[in-house]
This record gives sequence, C-alpha cells and structure tokens, in this order.
Amino acid sequence: MVTGYRLLLVAAALLFSGCALSHTHVAGGSPSANWLDVVSLQIAENGAASPDVNSGECRTFVLDEPVVRRALEDGEPIGRDAYLHQLPWSPCLARGRLELQDGRQGIWTVRQYGTGSVLFDDGAERFFWCRTCTSPPFVAVE
Repeated sequence: MVTGYRLLLVAAALLFSGCALSHTHVAGGSPSANWLDVVSLQIAENGAASPDVNSGECRTFVLDEPVVRRALEDGEPIGRDAYLHQLPWSPCLARGRLELQDGRQGIWTVRQYGTGSVLFDDGAERFFWCRTCTSPPFVAVE
C-alpha cells in the first residue's frame, strides 16, 4: 500500500512538473503566434495617464492602429501576477475596443512599457507583454 501511494505521489509530481514547465515556456519564452487574432480595433484614448499621474507626462504616448495591432499580436501572454507584481508599472496608456477572429470583443489597454491587457465583454481578462515594443513612444524595460 505504501509503495502504491509513493508511486502515485511520484506520478503526480512528474505530471505537475511537466505542466509547470509547459506553462513557463509559454509565459516566459517566445511569443505564441496569433494568441490574439485581431479582426478590428478602435482607439478611444491615447496619451492617457493613470490616476494620480500628471496627464502632461503622457501626452507623447500616442499609438496608431498598426502599432496597437503589433503590440497586441506580438505580445506574449503572461499571468496576472507577472503583470501586476513582476513587470514595472507604466503610468501612460492607450485604450480602445477590439474584436477577435473568434468573435470575442473587449477593451484593450497598452501601456508605455509594452505591457497590457484585454478585458473581454464576458469578464475574462488576458495580460500580455510585448518585449519587442521598445522604440518610441514605448519605453524599454531594463
């Protein structure tokens, strides 16, 4: 009985390790192709500032549709914890609406350090980091 229990624990540990490695590869490795297949997007806010930030500091953070589309499509998915606690907070942002190929719609936000999120109309939220978004008006994360 003890041997069977140990075998079960070892199998569970191996399974968990495999899942954790797989998740780490997606979250920290190369971008996942077409994780957001954007059909259309609109820009509602540009050069906006987070609350408690002088709005004048963000006037130069202005994105056009191709730059937003690239940030959304080239960004790699990251977890909520990484977005909120591991990557630097960006005071400046752009925001708007999008529709994906699968029909989902929501509000996108792209921040000046290349991080962002999509809040879907059904309440689901996805976070991303565009590592290649380092040229102005973006600010490279060091």
